Amino acid sequence: MQTNKAKTEVLVFNKEYLRVKLKFGAEEIETGKTIKVLGVLFSHNLRWTSHVEKTVKKSASVLNRIRFIRQSLSQEQTLKEMTSYLYSYLYDVLRISSLTGARHIEI
Repeated sequence: MQTNKAKTEVLVFNKEYLRVKLKFGAEEIETGKTIKVLGVLFSHNLRWTSHVEKTVKKSASVLNRIRFIRQSLSQEQTLKEMTSYLYSYLYDVLRISSLTGARHIEI
């Protein structure tokens, strides 16, 4: 198995952002402030702010699409669509916070 250098990311978990350059063969890889793993955005300080912000933006986008198509849906159908989208995104945030033992979520 070979490592794809172009897809390799490094994240140093620390309170303060540490900009570190690592050598990987002949190439240098810089650390980032966030890294996405299986759809979950991790930040260097282990806060969920980046992931929650992304989830909120995605939810707002979905709601805008629902607003656009709701003209052709009944009020009951629109409510079902909005509820299902919101629950799916909120479930993701709450599941992650419970897995990590987070006591509060910063937005």
